[in-house]
Amino acid sequence: MSTARKLQAAPAVDRRQAVLANFADNLEIGAIDRIVQRGRDPLTAPYTIHMADGAVVRVGTIKTLRSQPALGDVLAVTLGRMPPAIETKFWHDLIGAVVNCGVEVEEAEGESYADRMRELVAMYCENATADRDGAMAHLQPFTVPDEHGLPDIYLHAVDLQKWLDRHHGMKERPTDLHIALADIGFERRTINYYRGKTRASRSYWVAPVDCLTPPDGITA
Repeated sequence: MSTARKLQAAPAVDRRQAVLANFADNLEIGAIDRIVQRGRDPLTAPYTIHMADGAVVRVGTIKTLRSQPALGDVLAVTLGRMPPAIETKFWHDLIGAVVNCGVEVEEAEGESYADRMRELVAMYCENATADRDGAMAHLQPFTVPDEHGLPDIYLHAVDLQKWLDRHHGMKERPTDLHIALADIGFERRTINYYRGKTRASRSYWVAPVDCLTPPDGITA
């Protein structure tokens, strides 16, 4: 387990860049251009790390950003690099500096609950498979091309609800989640599949993948 390298004193004008450089150096992930927090809702405000090489890491909420194991998993999947383990007390110093000095907050006045959920749903669907029957057996998300060959995303609300609780500490009421999914552009359908040799069905929410792209005026 490594000990985090200490941040050297820097002029106020360069403080954010110094904090991000120190954070990236300790995580060994390459240069970070900026870290953006959208909105100030403590439960749903998402964080996005914009790398200097153009890569974008959708971190999720503050719960993931503060958790060394959870953030490490996100970085490993998105960037293909697993950060080294850092001693807990130094990790708290690193994250404290990032939150206090390294984050750019983009106010989201007028942003709806559905808008805040859109990015989280997009994160949940990043590992969607093309194996419909295999996914449906475990309530997982999957994609199917529509009549034009463009992908539709299929998700099960119960699995999404569990994912939000497990990864972001969000205990969403089913009714609120269903309304948000409908507002985003999903519709509820009964989908048939094969469980082994047995024909079965489940209720899934379906939408074109591009409905998970933020509308104009709302940036990730």
